[in-house]
Amino acid sequence: GASVIDSSAYRLRADGVDGDSISSGLTFLIVGSPGANNQDSPTIISPLGGADSIFSYRLGGCCGLRYENGFKTVYLSYGFEAIASLELADTVMMRILQWFGVPVGIEEHVLSQPVSGVFLVSPNPFTNLTRISFGNVQRAQGIELKIFDATGRLVKQWDYSTIGKSDCIPWDGRDNSGRKLPSGVYFLKLEAGDYSATEKLLLIR
Repeated sequence: GASVIDSSAYRLRADGVDGDSISSGLTFLIVGSPGANNQDSPTIISPLGGADSIFSYRLGGCCGLRYENGFKTVYLSYGFEAIASLELADTVMMRILQWFGVPVGIEEHVLSQPVSGVFLVSPNPFTNLTRISFGNVQRAQGIELKIFDATGRLVKQWDYSTIGKSDCIPWDGRDNSGRKLPSGVYFLKLEAGDYSATEKLLLIR
């Protein structure tokens, strides 16, 4: 658990704990773009009952902890969406998932033939809705969009019959059956004829 020390601390930078499996070597701002830039009063906390500190503010005070005793919990005293680096946000999420024991085995490939045209996902990270734009992608041989979870399982798919002439597809973080998917890293794959591209998505509930 955690106790609140200061609920309106003005702290802007978080540092990891050396040797910690989640946070070691990490440091990031929680203000500015491309983060949400919405942290008006980050909180200082203190670990209780066997919890371990995993992040602390540069100016002092714990801002993240983990706890394990038959179950696992990670608690951050600031909004995850505020991390002002998409790459570092991905790293934090991947390490948390690995600590939870969630497989993160999907392989990422460097593409030898990029898609010809625009391929943009925004916002990313997202909470309720993101938009997948592909305005100039060549469609002569059809187009497919697929979303996989971190284990490589297909969770959502659009084909040419559902995409039609649209150049922007909204995704609300639900699977093919309409169920809300949990927070985590997902991978979007676009295929158009002989071309393909992938994009990492970060869903935050």
